[in-house]
Amino acid sequence: MAGTLRRLLLAGAAALCLGATRALYADQAGEFDWSAQNVGRVRAVAFGGSVSRGPHSVASRGATRAVYVASDARSRALARLDSKTGEVQWRRVFPEGDAIDDIQLTNYGLLSVSGSGRNVRLWDQNSGVLLWDEVTSEGSAVKDAVFGGLFSLDGDHSVVLTAASVAMVSVKNGQVKVQTLPESFTQAAVEAAELSWHVGSDNAALFAMAGSHMLQVDLSTGRVVNHFTRPEIKEGDKGDVQATTVLRRDTDQGKTAAVTLTKDQLLLQGLENKDDTTETALSSLELGGDKVVAIDAAISNSLVLVLASGKRAILKITSALKVEVAAVVAAEGALMESVTDDSVLFHAAAKGSGKVAEISSYSWGESLAPVSWEAELDLAAFGGDVSHAFVGCPNTKKDSAPSCRAVLVLKDDALVMTSNEEEAEAATNGNVQWVREEALANIKRVRWITPAETEIEKQALKRIPSFMEEVGLEVKRLQHLVEKVMSFSSLFDESTRQRGVDRSRAARKEPPNAHLFGFSKYIMVLTDSGKLFAIRAEASTVAWSAFVGPEYQLFVTRDHPALGSGAELLLVSNSTELVWLDGDDGHKLDAASAGAATGASWVVVLPKRKHLTTDEEPTARRTVAVIAEDSLQVALYPKETADFSHPELEHFYFYRYDESTEVLRGYVIENEGDAEKVDYRAREVWSVVLPRDQQVIATSHHHDHSVVDSAVTITGDDSLLIKYLNPNLFGLATIATEPAEGDNEPTSILHVSLIDSVAGRIIHRARHSHAAGPVRMVQSENWLVYSFWNSKEKRTEMVSLSLFGGAVGMHSLNPWKRPSWTDSRSSFDSKAPFVLQKSFIYPTKITSLGVTVTAHGITPQSVLVGMETGQIFKLVRNFIDPRQPEKPLTPEEQAEGLMMYSPLVPVYNRPQAMLTYNQTVENLQSISTAAAELESTTLVFAHGLDMFYVRMTPAKSFDLLPSDFNHEMLILLCLAFLGATFVTKALAQRKALQTAWKPSCGARSPIRHNATCPDENKRIVKTMKLTALAVVAAVAVAGVSAADQPALRSVDKQAEVAPAAGAANTPTGAKKEQCGGWGGGWGPWGGMGIGCGGWGGGWGGGWGRPWGGWGWGW
Repeated sequence: MAGTLRRLLLAGAAALCLGATRALYADQAGEFDWSAQNVGRVRAVAFGGSVSRGPHSVASRGATRAVYVASDARSRALARLDSKTGEVQWRRVFPEGDAIDDIQLTNYGLLSVSGSGRNVRLWDQNSGVLLWDEVTSEGSAVKDAVFGGLFSLDGDHSVVLTAASVAMVSVKNGQVKVQTLPESFTQAAVEAAELSWHVGSDNAALFAMAGSHMLQVDLSTGRVVNHFTRPEIKEGDKGDVQATTVLRRDTDQGKTAAVTLTKDQLLLQGLENKDDTTETALSSLELGGDKVVAIDAAISNSLVLVLASGKRAILKITSALKVEVAAVVAAEGALMESVTDDSVLFHAAAKGSGKVAEISSYSWGESLAPVSWEAELDLAAFGGDVSHAFVGCPNTKKDSAPSCRAVLVLKDDALVMTSNEEEAEAATNGNVQWVREEALANIKRVRWITPAETEIEKQALKRIPSFMEEVGLEVKRLQHLVEKVMSFSSLFDESTRQRGVDRSRAARKEPPNAHLFGFSKYIMVLTDSGKLFAIRAEASTVAWSAFVGPEYQLFVTRDHPALGSGAELLLVSNSTELVWLDGDDGHKLDAASAGAATGASWVVVLPKRKHLTTDEEPTARRTVAVIAEDSLQVALYPKETADFSHPELEHFYFYRYDESTEVLRGYVIENEGDAEKVDYRAREVWSVVLPRDQQVIATSHHHDHSVVDSAVTITGDDSLLIKYLNPNLFGLATIATEPAEGDNEPTSILHVSLIDSVAGRIIHRARHSHAAGPVRMVQSENWLVYSFWNSKEKRTEMVSLSLFGGAVGMHSLNPWKRPSWTDSRSSFDSKAPFVLQKSFIYPTKITSLGVTVTAHGITPQSVLVGMETGQIFKLVRNFIDPRQPEKPLTPEEQAEGLMMYSPLVPVYNRPQAMLTYNQTVENLQSISTAAAELESTTLVFAHGLDMFYVRMTPAKSFDLLPSDFNHEMLILLCLAFLGATFVTKALAQRKALQTAWKPSCGARSPIRHNATCPDENKRIVKTMKLTALAVVAAVAVAGVSAADQPALRSVDKQAEVAPAAGAANTPTGAKKEQCGGWGGGWGPWGGMGIGCGGWGGGWGGGWGRPWGGWGWGW
């Protein structure tokens, strides 16, 4: 029996060891997280199957389902999209400062030009593999370089034109021949910031113009054969028009001519035949009386005039340099040249009520038959108009209408693919093949709200409920809780059990208990283009979206359902237009114009009210204060809240930064009215003037929903450090340049200040030499962490600060002696905190910082570090604690869990702390966090070019079973024990009755040791031992069964700090006991367990004898 017990104990120990495993399995990827790839605002497009064979010719090379796109300078993405689905097949993101200028599809691959024409690369079309990488200029990159254009010469060679050079590139092997242009031409191009160029009709000469300078380059040799200066346009000839000179081609022979626009005429000068010169009066053009304003520089091959009404006139240039009006297109929409034929123009715009987008072609000659089609699309939801478009007809068939495809860039940066091909799928989707929400690549504001999902939350309440109504609501909540508990196990949830292991983003669904645990959140996202999205955090889908405009800012006035009203959003425009939206579905609740009559206004969101002020008030709306900059008069909105007093305004302080004067100013709101009428005004109470050479580059403040669990830090010797907890504290980072001594270069200086926003007092100030951006800051409780780039040491440095308001000795807190401290604290107290500070070296550049937050603040906080590599690293604060000693640790410091100071932060030797594991968030800009109802869980959302969401547990899931826990086995064991309890009770009662009727032994009590019945006693003892072994075996089997499932398999790998010797390894710091074991039992007063030194067991049975029993041990 001892051997059996030993084996059971070993099995239990193995189960406990398996429970401590921290890892991420391949099938868990995407279980608690999701990511979305974007390409950004598209600037260039190449359609698969269209290969450039010359400056103005594109040859078809068969049909393909690929569309190649390149995005703007912020996103810098080059990608291949599936033309049928819009999915990203491959993508390459260029480094910062290397914006993509243009792309070209060749016989050998996809050619890209970036860095203002400096970098030329060839990519494999199918896989995106880099084939070769060359530069067109030696030395460092020029700061003010100007890219001219990219064109194919003969299919095997391409020409890259910049302000400083002309480069002939062999597409096959990447050989580059560069011809430097005259410095005067380069200087003129830099001043004008643009180039106008064209290739001659025989493809032998290149004409380029910058300002008044004109060049002619022989493409066969690459030499400049002609360089002259054109006369400047006289001031008297400019008038109200944007007078300029551009290069264009005639529509008959393709000869290049210089076109000059003056206030009353068009001057055309032939460059291939300089004797050709014509003048055309603007009044002779058939423009319907509209006035010419400028030449559309975005159309490089055709001559397009911009009219005063916004319309655009397409002009035809004959071989005799005569000008004729070919068409006048509407001001709305986008006019662009065809990607496959630059002699054809396409116009894309909204039609009628904005539910349809119409694409029409304009061409001369017989190069392309007229094409026009419509795409059913609600343009109002995407900004109302087409911002840019790329149309190509790569597969033109004889004697039939050409097959064209269009990629539309809408006003909100959305990317839409449409075609005139008559396909079944296109017909059902209104000729729209796919839509990509590329506005999500440029996010400027992120907020979290909790939607109303239960019937109780959606029930409208006009007033605070009475006691009986509150009881009814609690009963409904209890019913809802029972339903949720019943859905936890897959034994009762058939849909969860049949969902399988599909971890794709399209197949994601919210867990059935997401609302109960606080996982059901909306991530409110406002983009630079003015698109507002509500993204379901767990499902990764868009609940609703609305286009509000780029001039609006986003605030949250109510982040959770309350009194029958859902979450509420506030949009504030630059002109102080206020718009309230319902967070559940996005519909407008209210609107107000709060702009001051003169001058600017400031908007301040006031603290939440705890209850309704009057019974007539429909809902507890959060009040917004609009302060006039000139008079400091305070107006309160919504209007129904302006007529009564607001206790939350008492001693309410706010601050703002005046960029024009570089001054921080603090204000307090006061009531200057009487008992009958309120009159709130703001009064300036403090100001901090920054030196003129200092520039604000970063700020920090406390998290909106941060909770402090403990106001002290317990040290290893049981003394207390009192945290300096000031919710009014904010951080400010400024950078300046100081002249150096002698001939040395000026030194950049970083100043980091902690300022009290109520008193205006600078609590702490730090100075760092040779510091440069990017500077990132994060603040919570009594600590601040910030990072910067050390230009002298060429490394990223991270600084950690901790503020304490005092200390209590280990013997100073006892029943006879109590330290004196106040229950409240004022910002005007003269006592300053003492600050601990230490600097660390981080092995890579930091692009963003965040902090984990939990519901009650019990879980230790971690710093989330967004790195330049696109990874997010969970940095436990123990690694950067400024209290780290520089000497060997004492026993007290080991007991506290402190680590010895090491300047290098360990990152790459802790891959389990990477939240993004093998994924990458390109151009990572910001990390936003929110707390869930579970104390162990933090919701994290990171964004840049891509988006990434993860549900993480900073200190392990100590309050939640793993998702793959064997619920069925647990339920079966509980049922088995319950059944065994009743069976054993019945057997005990029966045995007691039989024993009482046996006169041979003379037993008065069936549960009392009877010396006259030794055989009976031995049999009972043997039965008890066997029963005990059976129960122990059942418990061990249950533990092994649970251990078979990977315990605590969470997506964040559960990285923890390895504690020093003797330190606790639990979230709350409780010390572990050296003894432990299993316990179990049945019956109301009985039990059986295994402890440190033995085991004992028994049960109570029989009527009136609940306290009897046997016991044994060794």
